Amino acid sequence: MTIFTIRLEDQPGTLAVLAESISRRGIDIRAVGGGGIGASGIVSVATDNDVITREALRADGFEFIESEAILADVEDKPGSLAKTTRALADAGVNIRAVLVMRSSGGMARLAIAVGDPAKAKLVLGSSVVAAGT
Repeated sequence: MTIFTIRLEDQPGTLAVLAESISRRGIDIRAVGGGGIGASGIVSVATDNDVITREALRADGFEFIESEAILADVEDKPGSLAKTTRALADAGVNIRAVLVMRSSGGMARLAIAVGDPAKAKLVLGSSVVAAGT
């Protein structure tokens, strides 16, 4: 799975333009998150088609980075994100983005875009799930 992190101007309509660019090509956005500070904003998205998403972003002139993401199931309770991100930090794994893919039954599935996916998988061990499950 890939998470695309896109730079946007912090002004009305920029997220709409991005969403229209992606939807116009029949791509389903599976998770989205973002925010802005000052004149800059970022949005991270995971979609159902990495190849077409990449093509859409390039064709429409968006500035973006893409990162391989791992999926991890964590307990949906206070401190779970802190524990997970601390374990990655202590192992020297850089986190580029985190998206909540779903939350139910006391568990949350996170998509975590990292600089070193192999190392992240080792650190997170049994909480890592295969894409598509």
